[in-house]
Amino acid sequence: MADVLGLPAVHLDGHFWHEGWVSTPDPEWDEVVARLAAEDEWIMDGNYSRTLAHRLPRADAVVLLDRNPLLCLSRVLRRARTPGARPDLPPGCPDRLPDREFLWWILSYRWRSLPRVLRRMNEYPGLPLVTLRSNRDVDRFLSDLAT
Repeated sequence: MADVLGLPAVHLDGHFWHEGWVSTPDPEWDEVVARLAAEDEWIMDGNYSRTLAHRLPRADAVVLLDRNPLLCLSRVLRRARTPGARPDLPPGCPDRLPDREFLWWILSYRWRSLPRVLRRMNEYPGLPLVTLRSNRDVDRFLSDLAT
């Protein structure tokens, strides 16, 4: 999307994680996300639903990738076997096999996390939401953006 629209891409994982997979503490993370969202233009990539309050008021639209959890899991496992598959990760954070907590987050996202995201979206009734469920949806969406 960022390439198609000529906007800066902000990959939240690249800002949240530090060498050795050390996470950013919540208060500092809130400040980082608020600063990133305060920029004039961006395409922001990442879940981090706790920080939606910083992002949604500044967003022009939300694009939600609602993919099959088993597909998401298979892609995470494939990336873990492919060094450098995620150039958006900071140095010292190579993709790795997911731990139980992350596996559970992937598999339970649709019924545990997604409803919270959608409830938060309801606080911004004029904010367009585009839901993409397949590769075909993604390709069509990007093609439409380019025209």
